[in-house]
Amino acid sequence: NTSQPLLSIISTVSVSPIGAWATVTDTSGSKFLTDNDDRDLKGQLSVKVSFILRPGVYNVSISYLPTSDSATRVPVSVKHAAATNHFLIDQRTIEGSTGFHFLGQFYFAANQTFYLLLENRDTNVNTVNFLGNTVTFGEVKFTAVFLDKTCKDCTSNSCPQGTFMGVECKCTEPTPCNTTFQYQVSPATSTSNIECNSLSVCNPDTHYEQTMPTLTTDRECERFSPECRYLSTETVAPSTTADRTCVGFCDTCPSEMWESQACGLYLDTSAAVNTINIGVFHPNTTLKGDGWAINAHNHTINGFTSYATDQDSLKGQLSILTEIIVLPGIYHLHFVFNSTTQSAKSVPFTVTTNGGNDSVISTLVNQLDAASGVVTFKNLHLQGLTSILIENRDTNIVNPNFSGNTVSFAGISLSALHRSRECTQCSECPNGFVVKIPCNAKNNTICQVGFNHTAIATTAASNLYVDQQTLQLVELPKSPTIFKQSFFASFLQSLAPSESTMLSVAVGQGGTSGGSDPSQLASSISVQRPREDAIEVEASVHTSEVWSDSRNVYVGVQVHDKQFSVQTTAAEVFVQMEGSVFLRSLSLANRVSGKCTTSTTSGSCIVTLTAPEEWFTGAAVINGSLLSPFGDDGEGGYHVNVSYALRTSASVITIENALVVRPESGYVAGNDVNGRLIARLPQRTLHEGDVFSVSLDVKAELFVETFRVLVYCGEELEVVDFSVDDTVWTGASGESGDGRNISASYILAESRNAPQGEQVSEQVLGTVRVRVRSGVTSVSTQHVRARVGVDVLYLSDIRGRQLVGTATGATIVMRRGGMFGDDGDGVVTGVGFVAIQRRVVVGLLSYVKNSEMVNTAVVSGDDVETSVSVFAVWSNSRGSFSSVSAGSSGLLCESSNSSVVQATSTCSRVFVDGSEVSGSDKEEVVVGYGGF
Repeated sequence: NTSQPLLSIISTVSVSPIGAWATVTDTSGSKFLTDNDDRDLKGQLSVKVSFILRPGVYNVSISYLPTSDSATRVPVSVKHAAATNHFLIDQRTIEGSTGFHFLGQFYFAANQTFYLLLENRDTNVNTVNFLGNTVTFGEVKFTAVFLDKTCKDCTSNSCPQGTFMGVECKCTEPTPCNTTFQYQVSPATSTSNIECNSLSVCNPDTHYEQTMPTLTTDRECERFSPECRYLSTETVAPSTTADRTCVGFCDTCPSEMWESQACGLYLDTSAAVNTINIGVFHPNTTLKGDGWAINAHNHTINGFTSYATDQDSLKGQLSILTEIIVLPGIYHLHFVFNSTTQSAKSVPFTVTTNGGNDSVISTLVNQLDAASGVVTFKNLHLQGLTSILIENRDTNIVNPNFSGNTVSFAGISLSALHRSRECTQCSECPNGFVVKIPCNAKNNTICQVGFNHTAIATTAASNLYVDQQTLQLVELPKSPTIFKQSFFASFLQSLAPSESTMLSVAVGQGGTSGGSDPSQLASSISVQRPREDAIEVEASVHTSEVWSDSRNVYVGVQVHDKQFSVQTTAAEVFVQMEGSVFLRSLSLANRVSGKCTTSTTSGSCIVTLTAPEEWFTGAAVINGSLLSPFGDDGEGGYHVNVSYALRTSASVITIENALVVRPESGYVAGNDVNGRLIARLPQRTLHEGDVFSVSLDVKAELFVETFRVLVYCGEELEVVDFSVDDTVWTGASGESGDGRNISASYILAESRNAPQGEQVSEQVLGTVRVRVRSGVTSVSTQHVRARVGVDVLYLSDIRGRQLVGTATGATIVMRRGGMFGDDGDGVVTGVGFVAIQRRVVVGLLSYVKNSEMVNTAVVSGDDVETSVSVFAVWSNSRGSFSSVSAGSSGLLCESSNSSVVQATSTCSRVFVDGSEVSGSDKEEVVVGYGGF
């Protein structure tokens, strides 16, 4: 705007002449510094102009006094935001009539000191007598081409309560988020508005809403679990707010239920106990309509001697409904009828069952071509109320005169192939009865006559004994007669495995009233609780994704004995991971196994498995991830199942779809490419402090002789260094002041030794190391996408041919799929991205020192307690456990039933204090930390 003065663009400037410069004046009166071509001063004089400019792009020019005696190679350097450029100026001439020599266009950043340096070194090269090499200096001119916006602080930063300092220093009402489609990321402050993000939308075809959105949190969507596998049934169908629930035929009954009917696999389908026949006269068969006629077979078909027929009449008015309640299972259903040359070819047949994987089956049955009079539907998943409907509608289609379309029904035969277990709610004991044997997964509650009472057990410090057979207190006789009694004491329950204690018993002879016992017999014995063998193992997979440059999978396991103590004898646990159906179809190495031996203290260990390289490379693997349906997860990844088992157990547990393998890009530059720079970024997820490498290679027809590149990073990253093979290249690199950019210029050290023929593979140029800065992630930003850009500024081959002359974006090969991955083949131009994750918990391990407690606090008043140990596995160190101290921020413990056992919220201890009202065979203490 020429009507207003331009803001000052220079905030700081200094001119520093060094050495004995002389002064000369031209015909217009302008003054210049000159070295008067004094050979004794060559290399000793310089002028440095240091300056801080308003940030922007400037044309930089320099003036000098051109004469026939001026030097032709005057060194001038300009330091700017991206690098330092060096020039050799011929001062004998100057372009145009401006009196200034144009050096170039540069960007100068804010609040940084840059400089222009003119020197008189190496300028005595024109003549033998060293005359005609005068160096002069006049002025430096900055012409603003583009200036960055400059903002000033508001003179007042005080606004009324409930408003914030907005644009142009105006106090503004915060704009609330529209809760219909937004949630609040951060509240308004005195200087900023409320920040809102769009709510995620769950795809109703593939995902359900796992967590509802709140005013300050996003909706969390989770992909539907796979279809229920064979020999399992879908008990809950997937919906917009719930995942499908599958239950295996032989799964253990849930808590508070017992197995009233055992599962049966591979039953004898011909056995009478496994076959159900429902004929015309069966009470569960209903003939609807008055046109049905009952006839007799002239022979028996599948055990049925009679059948009903619609007599090829009353089409659309007649039907037969058969209903029966069946145990959940897989059945063969046989539809039996009278097949003749007059039978219909398309009889509507519908099966409806109460849930299961085949809840509704609707088809047309050809009764004309079924010579045996039986049509079988195999492997139907039926449960509960199952109905079969046969109709005679739409069956008059064979002949124009509507004859020859008879519909008949002889019966339905169901043969059980597999039968699911059936669970029933545990019974409660009625009044006047107490529990003798509690309900468990296999048996219902067993009751006995009696009333609830409290049993008191002994410890080494108490003198109250309980006879475990009668659950009554034992009273010692006071007479001096011989006494013989067995005491069943639960003192071992107060010990941890491998711990020992002293058990003392004293028997007195009576004594006088009010006095002490004058004589007693006493004995003691040291008792140690032995470690028991592990009977069960649990596992958690600490790795959710693996990449070609990070193939390790970490699986944490923990065992316990029959009393739920993790302090067992050392146990060997085997872990195996198996590739998806697609990976197995390629005949790849689809199984990887490993093992570890558990700690006798925590019952845990971590198994490290390495995914085979061929899961990530090869045309078939990569093409399968790029073509619909795009791998197993729709994003180019392949699922991997993880199985684990104790060495001493035949039971193998499988975690389906435990992790995802993400193949690499597979990009290869074609032979027709000449002069393409290729930068490969890390595939894996990074963490704060990680240092990663960006390799720079080039594809050209001939060997490259000279290159100049620029690598620039987002604010989350900083450049560490640029390295080349010093035996191949010579040159230099320079970083910007903020550490986010680095430029490098190199030439072959020995061009004559370079390969002269056509190049068929990529040529290695160098490697840039980059570090993830600290503090780039927070609780609100768990994942960050950081950019890495690479430009090639100049490229030439060994024949001197220029392949690239202007800044050109390199081909970037980055991660495919997953968080911040490329949706395509992983190849972009100019700028790529790396994924950074906040250090988060990926696994949790906890245990108590004593897994059994005897509540003597009800009689002694002294707390009985045991310590809690908690360990976490962090995302940046998945192969080890880290201790979490009691009281740590975010650590929380809670008893699932405080009327039996209690826990401090800080996880310092689990205890009983005598206020409890009952005991229990098993109670859980929930430990929460880091989202686990």
